[in-house]
Amino acid sequence: EPTNRRTDEPTNRRKYSRTRLLPQTMFNQILADTSISVSDLKKNPMGVLEAGSPVAVLHHNKPAYYCVPSNVWEAIIEQLEDMELKALVEKRESRPGRTFTRVNIDDL
Repeated sequence: EPTNRRTDEPTNRRKYSRTRLLPQTMFNQILADTSISVSDLKKNPMGVLEAGSPVAVLHHNKPAYYCVPSNVWEAIIEQLEDMELKALVEKRESRPGRTFTRVNIDDL
């Protein structure tokens, strides 16, 4: 059983061998092509986004947050707004008894 080195008291930590698989909770999905540690981010914060794509910032090898260039963020927000508008249109189109009239834009 593992013990705390300072106090020699038993710990609740599991001991893993190299041949055993780690529990599924130990893995985190990283949703970016590039990742960087928090300490590397502190060294060169503006250099992180030079590639022009999102970067996962890792803390203890787990994603803590994502740095996203402004043009990528604007595209994400625009797509979300388009999806919201599409859902609203589909909701209104599906109302019972709803009729539509074809209109020529030049006639308006």
